[in-house]
Amino acid sequence: MSATQHNDAQPTGAAPLLNDQIPDQAPQFPVLPLGGQQADTLSQFHGPHFICNVEGLVLDLLDNRVMSSRFKGGRTQQWLLQPGPQGTVALASLDGGMYLALRDENYRTQARKLSMRDKPTVKKTPLYWEIVSTQGIYSLNTGEDKLALPLAPSACELWPIVSTMEERRPVRLLILENTLEVRAALQIGNIGRWAYPNQSAYHTVGEAGQIQIYNHLDSVIYAAVSNSQSSGSGGRGQWPVKPNDRQFWYRSADENVHVSLGDCIGAQTAEVFQGRVGKVLHIQSLRSTTEWEGMKSVLPTDTRYTVHQAAKAQEIGVKNNLKFNIYVIVLSSVEGGTNSQYTMSPGRTDFWRRQGPEIVLVSVGGAPGAPRAFLGRIGFTLHIDRL
Repeated sequence: MSATQHNDAQPTGAAPLLNDQIPDQAPQFPVLPLGGQQADTLSQFHGPHFICNVEGLVLDLLDNRVMSSRFKGGRTQQWLLQPGPQGTVALASLDGGMYLALRDENYRTQARKLSMRDKPTVKKTPLYWEIVSTQGIYSLNTGEDKLALPLAPSACELWPIVSTMEERRPVRLLILENTLEVRAALQIGNIGRWAYPNQSAYHTVGEAGQIQIYNHLDSVIYAAVSNSQSSGSGGRGQWPVKPNDRQFWYRSADENVHVSLGDCIGAQTAEVFQGRVGKVLHIQSLRSTTEWEGMKSVLPTDTRYTVHQAAKAQEIGVKNNLKFNIYVIVLSSVEGGTNSQYTMSPGRTDFWRRQGPEIVLVSVGGAPGAPRAFLGRIGFTLHIDRL
């Protein structure tokens, strides 16, 4: 592993339950009659629940401040959903029984004048929120605003009902019962089954200055992270990530992440994902085939070549225009030629002396079907612009 790649595996088992995390008997609060079309939906919320956004931060009550925080699992992050009129709910903190509420009208009016976002608070009397569910994703509304859990640890906010698509992410919420399975999942950000069931990858909150990759598959994956902010060659090579384990790379900007499977014959497709600084990229599925389909070729008409200088007229050149290290073999159809594999860092050009055109095999990852076959031409440089 290079100096910029470190094994930072996190335990996959659930943290042990503390005696104060699930009480023998939950505090009693006034409950209004259940009504409205949401009755069947609300009947599922028994006992303490965690409320989190789609990047794994949970609703937390810290010194009477309503926060979006990293998961710890204590009483301040557990909430009781109590049914109210017309399918509404009141949210009572398990830590003291205070209710999620709005600030007084004077504060809210002043915040609007200053173009500031309003922030929720807690009070002794319940406020009943409209709860809306869309394919397992919830929102909590006051009629004018929605509860928003920011995507970085900070104070929660109230956002207008009309928002842009990008702004909607903090108001898309998961409501998950406090169980051993849920606690184990939230501990490592494993929320894909609830928030992203049809996606092969997703992001949750990570550590500043790092791009992390978590492998939720049963097989080893090979990951390479580009490094567009550095002129050095280190840190762009592929590195194995074991099942239920993670690796991280130090980066100062978002980068591309090349991921491939390396230990099954059906893993013939590699994929490139966006790696976001300060986030964990969770890999929960990869495209693959059930049978070997052979190696894919790139036709000369789909390839870019440039002419060599006269000194290189009898050589095949290869230039790496990708942001990753690539691994190159220039075959030699004449006995005695070398067929060794070479590592090429981004921007590098290498040359091979050959007697005629030859096949050039180029790969990034470790999957059996990941390499691509190009035609290497004497007197020309083959540009690897994409794989």
